[in-house]
Amino acid sequence: MKINIPRSALREVLQGLGRIVQSRATLPVLQCVRFEAAERLTVSGTNLDQYAHVQPECTVDRGGVCVVTLESL
Repeated sequence: MKINIPRSALREVLQGLGRIVQSRATLPVLQCVRFEAAERLTVSGTNLDQYAHVQPECTVDRGGVCVVTLESL
């Protein structure tokens, strides 16, 4: 996966998902954000009660999927 996203756009997406994704959750996957790149990038997060899917403006050079903890971003 290879994407080019402006830092300001990534910051805005992560701030929004930070309201949903929990830093301390009973399931470790609920502390993560999912990046899926195909023709567009989709960034997703959940706490099992709320879901968010965001498609920020960016360029996708190579598609793929990865899951990263919100804290590490």
